[in-house]
Amino acid sequence: MVKVGGTPTSALVACLLWLVLASCATTADGYDERMQDTYAYVIEWEHAIEGAASDRGWSMLSPAGRRGFESEAQYVSLAEGADWSAFEIQPLAGYCDDLFACNISILVPGGPESTPEFLVSSPNDRRSTAFWLLHFNDSDQDGDADPPDPDLGNAQVQVWWERVPWADPGIGGGGG
Repeated sequence: MVKVGGTPTSALVACLLWLVLASCATTADGYDERMQDTYAYVIEWEHAIEGAASDRGWSMLSPAGRRGFESEAQYVSLAEGADWSAFEIQPLAGYCDDLFACNISILVPGGPESTPEFLVSSPNDRRSTAFWLLHFNDSDQDGDADPPDPDLGNAQVQVWWERVPWADPGIGGGGG
């Protein structure tokens, strides 16, 4: 084995190969595509919870998001009983920290008053283990949601994409 500066060449080549492969996974095109997928997923989930899917989007929740409910039946019942007439979300901007965990800033024009309670406080929520699906911003931490801002939004949604070996795809991740 040939050594370069005391380091085996094969280790150096392996390290360079790893760096090249890692950079391919996080290209600008890959990132833009993931963001577009995330925006589309959030909109699809909004339609599902409002009635476009028989499971009201349960299948689109992450395992962490599902833990906020006793069962799919409870979630579906809450979604079916909710008033969706004033609820609307508009994805504005977002970021993915590693193409697997994405946070989307959204505008909910009607604010918390237009949002069914189970989306911001799941039945199984506890102070230390919140499983929120939609989180309203409270910049000044006064306990009241920020007013709607057409540029920055007033809420957030998390989307987790499948990652091996830590598969946790879907909407919701908590906020405790």
